[in-house]
Amino acid sequence: RSTLFPYTTLFRSFPFVGIDDYARGLRAPNPDGTYVDNYTQGNTFSIKTNRPLWEGARLDLAWDLKWSMNKNYQIRTDALGNQTIASVTTTGKLERSFMTFPDFLFFSFLNTNMESVNERYQELLNDSGDGRTETEKLAEAFEDGFEAMPWLSSVLGSFFPRVNWGLRWDGLEKWALLEGLADRISLEHRYSSNFSTGFRNSQDTGERITETQQVGYSFQPLIGLQLAFRQVWGGDLSVNTRWDKKGTFSLNTSSSNIVEDNSNEISVQADFKKNGFDFPLFGLALKNDIQFTLAFTLNKTSSRIYGITDLGSGGQPREGITRISIEPRAKYSVSQRVQASLFYRYQRTSPDADVGSRIPGSTIHEGGLEIRIT
Repeated sequence: RSTLFPYTTLFRSFPFVGIDDYARGLRAPNPDGTYVDNYTQGNTFSIKTNRPLWEGARLDLAWDLKWSMNKNYQIRTDALGNQTIASVTTTGKLERSFMTFPDFLFFSFLNTNMESVNERYQELLNDSGDGRTETEKLAEAFEDGFEAMPWLSSVLGSFFPRVNWGLRWDGLEKWALLEGLADRISLEHRYSSNFSTGFRNSQDTGERITETQQVGYSFQPLIGLQLAFRQVWGGDLSVNTRWDKKGTFSLNTSSSNIVEDNSNEISVQADFKKNGFDFPLFGLALKNDIQFTLAFTLNKTSSRIYGITDLGSGGQPREGITRISIEPRAKYSVSQRVQASLFYRYQRTSPDADVGSRIPGSTIHEGGLEIRIT
């Protein structure tokens, strides 16, 4: 690992500028006085930029880094007000943009998975020259195993933020292959990832002890497609589809396990609007607006747990849930003074058939009619 930005330097002292101690004055005289001094500092570093790639396409790039520290002093005083530090508790947290990916499709070639964590952990355990505790070895294996390009740590340092990105491409309808499919076509893809570690310093040796670590990725969306059609039955039609995919791995050293949570969601929404059409009523020609919306969402979540002694076993399923939502809605306006809205919503929650869920299965039907006159 690189020592360009070691944790011990970053979190050496409050306020991270090398001040290890300072003179303490007198407090109010109290032979049985007990006081608490608590110092907290947080820092944020962020870079965001974007640039055009070609006509209609734009790339967004982001790097994020956060680090914080909390130092708690338990203090006692004597009859003269002199202070004595009884104990010092130091905790901190580091968060940075990361690069890890789900183990599916072509992302599998990057090997950011539990198998890589287990291989790295076994390698560190078998290193007789490494005198660290198994907990600290596991923490390093957790970070290295989920890093898409672990060699970057040796070049840039362990806490240097990795790049996250977003891509939007408008004007796809100009492609000869897609010409005539829709009047406007846009494609969107966004990726973000985060790594965080929480620690405390040992009151006996002052060494840093890792307590928690978490790594996660989010595609929101992995693929997003927007289609717009003009002059469909005299109105405008738009269709938006998205595939969102998220996942997190959480390490808790005190409970000696790693918990994996995943979420997949596919959503489709279609909107049709027709404005200003005439509809004769009681001999009057009134301007009318009508809108139809149909929304569909399929969401599936799952969770697994890995014991420290069997990281390569594939984990034990904890629970899984599938949620389906369908909602058609119609809205009708007459001369902007009379509005009526009608909707129906269907929602179903189904636990995984094999592992079940803490949330029981359910089916909900809702409907409503709203009329507004102004």
